[in-house]
Amino acid sequence: MCGCCCYWDVQVIDELEERMGKGGNIVDYHSCEFFPERWFDIIFVLRTDNSILYKRLQQRSVHIQLYVAVFSL
Repeated sequence: MCGCCCYWDVQVIDELEERMGKGGNIVDYHSCEFFPERWFDIIFVLRTDNSILYKRLQQRSVHIQLYVAVFSL
């Protein structure tokens, strides 16, 4: 086991559907690929130098290998 959370995107969408339909929400997530476009009016992408983020994660003792794929994007 990798020690990360596993979820089913369909269940996440079902759980959030009513709340998101009302509007006025901010969604903070590492990807937007499975969220319905109708939920969002605008999307902001925050980026940083990977070396800075890597150092921060090391200081917090986060398992760095889990983030390697994200860094290579």
